[in-house]
Amino acid sequence: MPDANPFLLGTSLKRRGLVIWPAGEAACIEEVVKRLGARWPHAEREAAAWKRCADAAAHGHLLIDLANVQLTRLVPLICLSPDAPPILPDPLPSEIESHSDLTEFEPRSTEHENDQPVSIQSTFDASILDRAPRERGSRAICELSRRY
Repeated sequence: MPDANPFLLGTSLKRRGLVIWPAGEAACIEEVVKRLGARWPHAEREAAAWKRCADAAAHGHLLIDLANVQLTRLVPLICLSPDAPPILPDPLPSEIESHSDLTEFEPRSTEHENDQPVSIQSTFDASILDRAPRERGSRAICELSRRY
C-alpha cells in the first residue's frame, strides 16, 4: 500500500533509490524504475529517478555528455557521489562574436484552419473559445494561482 502522506512518498523513494541506484553505477531510467518495484505508481517512480538525475546534474555530479547524447529513458547515466568534485561545463568564450549578416528578427506566421494568418510566437487568445471552455480554463488558472 503506498504511503498516505505525499511528502513521505518522496522521502521513501529517495531513501530506497539510493540503495537501488548507488552512486557511480551506470543505469538507465527505465532500469531504475523497474528496480523500485510496484509499490508506487510508475509515473512517480520515473519522476523520482529523473529528479535524482536533475539534482546530480545541478551539483555537477551527472556523468553524461549532453552535447553529444540525446537524453532518453534508455541512455545509461551515472550519478556520482555527492562528495565527488563537480564536473564543470566548458568555460564561456571571453568575447562575443558579432555577425553583421544577422537580420532583424521577423515573426513567422502560418495559415490557420479558417485562412486567418496566425503568428506562431503569439500567445493563445482565449476570446475565440466558446463560453463554457473559457470559463473552465479561467477557473483552472485561478485554482492553480491559489495553490502555488
